[in-house]
Amino acid sequence: MYGDIEIADNCYIGANAVVNRSFTEPGSVIAGVPARVVRHDDRVWWQKNGLRRAFGPGASDDR
Repeated sequence: MYGDIEIADNCYIGANAVVNRSFTEPGSVIAGVPARVVRHDDRVWWQKNGLRRAFGPGASDDR
C-alpha cells in the first residue's frame, strides 16, 4: 500500500496486490497490479464458513 489510503470494512486484498488508491465500498475483493476491484462479496469470512461471531472479552465458542 502506497500513500494515504483508506480501505472499507470487510474488504479482501489479494496477495501481492499493489494498492495505490483508496477503496471505499465495503465487501470489495481487491487484487492485481495496480489493484482493482475484482468482485463484491456481501458476506464476511465467518458467515461463509458457518461460524458464529464470538469475538472479544467473555465471548465463548461453545457449539
